[in-house]
Amino acid sequence: MSVTDIQLFQILKMKHGGKEAEALVSFVKEEVSTELDNKREILATKEDISNTKEYILQVKSENFQNQFI
Repeated sequence: MSVTDIQLFQILKMKHGGKEAEALVSFVKEEVSTELDNKREILATKEDISNTKEYILQVKSENFQNQFI
């Protein structure tokens, strides 16, 4: 457990007891992990952005060259 997990556990333990607190912390960690994995799949990486910039520059260059043909 990280410091934040331990802090959450301690807060929950006071109100709900040790087993329930542990279960809630595990549930929250799993949900956050799942949500992060879902977001990671749809976000563009630096490489994606770089490739898109290169493609845009290539298309602009081709369009500019085609104006004079």
